[in-house]
Amino acid sequence: MCGNEAQNAGPPAAEPAAMPLPSAAARLAAWLAAQGVTIEPCMAVVDAPGGGVRVVAAADVAAGGRLARVPKSALLSVANSRLAEALEDARIGGGLALVLAVAVEAADPDSRWGGYISTLPPRGEHVPLFWAPGVLGMLAGTEAEGRAAADAAAVDADWEETAAPFLESLGTRHGVTLPLFKAAASWVASRAFGVDEEHGQALVPLADAFDHKASVVDVEGGYELEQACLEEEEEESGSESDEPSAPPSPTSSSSPPPAPLAPPRDDGLALQLVMCGDGRGDGAGGDALVLSAASAVGQGKEIFNTYGELANAGLVCKYGFALPGNPFDAVRLRPQSLRCAAAAALGPRAERRRARLLADTDLLDEGAGGLEVTAGGGAWAAGPAVGGGLRLALRVLFAADAELDGWASLADAAAPVSAHSPQRRLLGPVPLRR
Repeated sequence: MCGNEAQNAGPPAAEPAAMPLPSAAARLAAWLAAQGVTIEPCMAVVDAPGGGVRVVAAADVAAGGRLARVPKSALLSVANSRLAEALEDARIGGGLALVLAVAVEAADPDSRWGGYISTLPPRGEHVPLFWAPGVLGMLAGTEAEGRAAADAAAVDADWEETAAPFLESLGTRHGVTLPLFKAAASWVASRAFGVDEEHGQALVPLADAFDHKASVVDVEGGYELEQACLEEEEEESGSESDEPSAPPSPTSSSSPPPAPLAPPRDDGLALQLVMCGDGRGDGAGGDALVLSAASAVGQGKEIFNTYGELANAGLVCKYGFALPGNPFDAVRLRPQSLRCAAAAALGPRAERRRARLLADTDLLDEGAGGLEVTAGGGAWAAGPAVGGGLRLALRVLFAADAELDGWASLADAAAPVSAHSPQRRLLGPVPLRR
């Protein structure tokens, strides 16, 4: 009977088609709205062609215009995490504490940050830490060579010595594995921002959706970037008083200060984005972060953050990409290479005599980083520039005997170098540092 029934039943009914998952931009937008994040109509989060999301101007964005407001309750920080008390009791802080907090949330399918985490690269950022050996070979001869192995060793040590024992002490690892811990470490290294004293480093949903553009880290009006926006608000609040403060209003002294603006530039390196506290509520900087345009952006154009005035080696190691024509790129020479060249040209004894003159500096110390040629732009004059440290080392190591005999000290050798070297600006914190 069962066989006849099957024969007469006709073809099996087609199973309902699986509903496609919302796109990354749609998932992020829904999650942000649920967390009280407000995005101004002039800005839109859209899907990026290669995956993930990017941010574009849906209308012309004026310099100083507000783009979005992110409540601090939406931050994925240690202070907001379920592990806050346990991490404090275990005396685990800093970046490792944030990595653990992020990893536990990523392992929980019901996490409050699930919608946000689902838009992050599931296996971690595309950084050298996760590259295959054949791909890592492309970094041979660059400053990034060997960094992946060092990073992997550091993450493994953090896991074995601190993270895994800490999770086991809680009675469960909360589903966190070493691969997930590594992914969380890459998210934190690439995306975390310094927020305030309470939250420290944190993942700031939406703020980390902006791609990088080479920009000079500079704003007008005496602002120091990032933390100083919060500090300025504290200074403006005046001395403490027993009188209750008035509720914030658009005209009260607790209103947020105008957004910092980038100085006009004609080289394409103007800063586009800054983040400050909104000055409302309790605590330094208020209870939310405000994203504002530091310079104008035309409709349809992508809105960029800058991760700092970084050379390509730094971008590759921390973010997994390089910029063609990066104006902040640099070639760093090894001190030993310079010394060998000087010894070959002048003889070993003459080279040692000249090297002794540089002994009071760190220019000939491996890893000191003072011997570089920059691509030009930003804090340097236009065009390639030999750094002052390299210029001085070359002058001393290859000096003629008569010139060397005329120097009473290194200051005599350095005087003409200082007079002609380009001056580097001293940089403060980056405005939106991932």
